[in-house]
Amino acid sequence: MKREPVYEEYAGEQKKVGDQKLAIIQDYAKDFMTMDDAKADELAQRVMAFERAANGIAKEILPGHEEGAADSAGGAILPTGQPGADAH
Repeated sequence: MKREPVYEEYAGEQKKVGDQKLAIIQDYAKDFMTMDDAKADELAQRVMAFERAANGIAKEILPGHEEGAADSAGGAILPTGQPGADAH
């Protein structure tokens, strides 16, 4: 089954954001016991950048995203009025 190009682009961007999240978690775990204020600030900045990137994917790629809904865990985005859009 061939997927729509917009889905492929969206999935690719989601993977990049997921990789960023994993890198932040790994960095936090590595430095947890010895973290200073500078490192904590760096990680906080990275988390905020990650959140902006994760929230912006749908706006950049998916048509009709303004009316859509996304769960906070980065789950499926369904346009309003579509079957399953209110199934959260």
